[in-house]
Amino acid sequence: MAFNNVIAFWPRPRGPTKSPHVLSSLWQLCLRAKEGSPIIDTDLSTHALPLRDEAGPVLRVFASSYSYLLFIQDEEELFHGNWPFSMDKVREIVLVLKHYLFAALDVRPTNGLAKTNTVGKLVQEEPQLLTEISHLLSRLYVHDSRRPFRTGDNFWVAGQGLLTSEAFISSAVEAWPDSKAKTSRSEFGYMGSERAASLQNLRKSPMSGAGELLRVTPYLVPFSSRAKIFQRWIAKGRDVANGGEQFFPGSRRSVSVRRKHIFQDAFEELNKISNLKATIRVKFIDEHGLEEAGIDGGGVFKEFMYEVLRWGFSPFSYGLFKATPDGHLFPNPDAPIANENFKVEFAFLGRLLGKAIFDGVLVDIPLARFFISKILGQFYYPSDLKSLDPELHKNMQFLKNCPPAVVEDLGLNFTVAINAYGSVKEVELVRNGKNISVTAENRIEYMHRVADFRMNKQIKEQTKAFLGGFSEIIAPQYIRLFSHEELQLLISGKTGKIDLDDLRRHTTYSGGYDENTTVIKWFWQAMAELDAEDQSKMLQFVTSSPRAPLLGFSYLDPGFCIHRAEGDVRLPTASTCMNLLKLPKYKSLEVVRQKLRYALHSNAGFDLS
Repeated sequence: MAFNNVIAFWPRPRGPTKSPHVLSSLWQLCLRAKEGSPIIDTDLSTHALPLRDEAGPVLRVFASSYSYLLFIQDEEELFHGNWPFSMDKVREIVLVLKHYLFAALDVRPTNGLAKTNTVGKLVQEEPQLLTEISHLLSRLYVHDSRRPFRTGDNFWVAGQGLLTSEAFISSAVEAWPDSKAKTSRSEFGYMGSERAASLQNLRKSPMSGAGELLRVTPYLVPFSSRAKIFQRWIAKGRDVANGGEQFFPGSRRSVSVRRKHIFQDAFEELNKISNLKATIRVKFIDEHGLEEAGIDGGGVFKEFMYEVLRWGFSPFSYGLFKATPDGHLFPNPDAPIANENFKVEFAFLGRLLGKAIFDGVLVDIPLARFFISKILGQFYYPSDLKSLDPELHKNMQFLKNCPPAVVEDLGLNFTVAINAYGSVKEVELVRNGKNISVTAENRIEYMHRVADFRMNKQIKEQTKAFLGGFSEIIAPQYIRLFSHEELQLLISGKTGKIDLDDLRRHTTYSGGYDENTTVIKWFWQAMAELDAEDQSKMLQFVTSSPRAPLLGFSYLDPGFCIHRAEGDVRLPTASTCMNLLKLPKYKSLEVVRQKLRYALHSNAGFDLS
């Protein structure tokens, strides 16, 4: 660690000297090419990788030290500091090392695809090298996900199309899901270290390269492939959970909930079910105590999940979650004060969010980045404090970069002040912290302690309960395939306007309608004129979900269907259990527009007619 610290924080040159950072010199020693020679992202074969055969020891030191520096650096320093590297050089490092790691992992799908060449000599002589490169790439990937420096959507993808093939996807599905990911962690460990640790035993592993690639560096695999692999794993789990119940629909779990007490009733009813992975059917009870019309073929359940999670995560309902200044959600540090049953309720919400992902129910739950890190099993970065408290993060950056004399003038000590329901309390960050001043020498430790307290210690019990419930539904090794942004996509889907071309391609018609019927053409024209919000409302009106399926409407089950309804005066209605829109044969485009808008904004539920 001390050695890494010396290299990572190599002093900047003063005066007219132009000497480079030692990390820059180490990187150049690893390359065959002369400095300034372009490295092109085109060829994965071993001989094309611009690494010297004898580069192993130097590359290992470089990767370890640069990874250590990236844990401290924030995005501003990475982008604008040009120290130790320019952004072009950072991209070069990613391109070379991703190809090296891909070749070393030797991805070999079982269905006849050609074997990728290995980087034999470096792997044999420096087995620790794979771990260090994985650490470094993971760190750079996290920085890129916060503030992109990638040059295109496929910047991180390896394999030149190999990893989108059905052969690779099938290999990955069979290879990895039965493996047990390690769960032990050190408090300030590396992000991705449990993945990288598996590289130590790569040569002993019976697992194919496809599975190992997913475990160690999933971001080298296109998101679309990972999403398909994830869905196939989930489908297997659903089949196991339901057993033979597809042949006996009446035996599936069913619950009845009152709309006006949806969270309380859901909490009581669902906690009685031992296996929430199984299919659940829902009956809504209206304000008169009567069952609402409709049979739950999946649509009612989606609406139920959407509403329960909306209530449970709302900062204004049960106080379990709070919102950051930009509206992203994280566990409320004060929840234990206001709610003695907070652990049970956090576990319940964890199971419910896991159930939503498991069943492909998209819900509008924007989570704070640092909290998503916990779901992904990643270690926190001090710069993630920005996603919780931008003002505090700004103050910490000032402290980090100000002159030593200014640090002492600030008069800080190793304590933080917290405000719980109007009562201010001072908490020591270390033993006897109120008597330990923050100095230029210990300010980095102080910054880490503050960030750790705010993002970890303050919500430790809430997070533990939530993750315990979540992992009952979604195994940790499954969800760790994804980045922060990708997990949010799994939870909430894509925002913005619907891809109407995709929806039209996967829409069927019945009752005498077809794609050439005049009212159908008017319907699609009216849909195209709606803004993103109203398009989402229409999708929710028909399917009980405001977002399109993650991989497109071909994955909507049952498919979207427009059926002819009798008359030309009634409003459109929907059978959400079948994703069926019942559209009367209106006499003009203007009538179609009016009827759609009224139906979308009436909020009349399933009994709308």
